[in-house]
Amino acid sequence: MTNREAYERDCEELEQYRAIGTVEQVKNQKENLSVAYRIINDYESIGTVEECREAMEKQRPKKPHRNYKKFSGLWCKCGWYLGQKQCLDIKYCPNCGQAIDENLEGMEDE
Repeated sequence: MTNREAYERDCEELEQYRAIGTVEQVKNQKENLSVAYRIINDYESIGTVEECREAMEKQRPKKPHRNYKKFSGLWCKCGWYLGQKQCLDIKYCPNCGQAIDENLEGMEDE
């Protein structure tokens, strides 16, 4: 490679770097990407939209139901036995985490 060819190659390379930006601009872009990746990782650690919706739905209290075929008492929607009506003092199903409505009037019979 002649000196002239090396010079032309270096000039082309220099133009490519100038198109990217100054060293300070490249550092800023790198930091911005780093922040963006951290935000994305934080968002992904929360869970999917479906998982968030499911968790929100479990926080809405639901009335337990009676299932006389299995055993008299109150049952969660997941099928977990919660206990007798007069003894029911739980706020969440120990099996699935569903919030239990404390107002037992008008419960569903299965």
